[in-house]
Amino acid sequence: MTRVDFAFNAADRIDQAALSTLRHVARGARVFVYCDEAARLDQFSQRLWSLNDAAFVPHERLDQDTDTEHLAVLLVDQANWPLLAARVKPEDWLLNLDDQCPPEATLFSRVLEVVSSLDHDKQAARARWRQYQTMGLTLEAHQLKPAH
Repeated sequence: MTRVDFAFNAADRIDQAALSTLRHVARGARVFVYCDEAARLDQFSQRLWSLNDAAFVPHERLDQDTDTEHLAVLLVDQANWPLLAARVKPEDWLLNLDDQCPPEATLFSRVLEVVSSLDHDKQAARARWRQYQTMGLTLEAHQLKPAH
């Protein structure tokens, strides 16, 4: 059964998503990052490059030739989503950066949703929550603590 974790009240959605990705990768997880908005996916990729001078997070866009066994983070959009099914392992995570639910969230045992405090972000997250709920997935809400 797929579990979807919503992390609410991020100061910045992309920054928090990059930090969360770094934590999961440090624990040995492989993370697929889904977003069909190219600019947002590019922003996330750039954030991974500049996240921490001591912590490089190897990542690239998934395509037919991508060696998925040796990459910790794979970037996926709607066009290359069909390449994903054969590469997903039960322990892999999906980070959804799109405003919509990913095409097949149930391919993953865990899905992470990061939600900022911006109204449009919260509204889109509520719609995704309802859609996941309709799909019968397990939902967990987490309130992020403000950075001091």
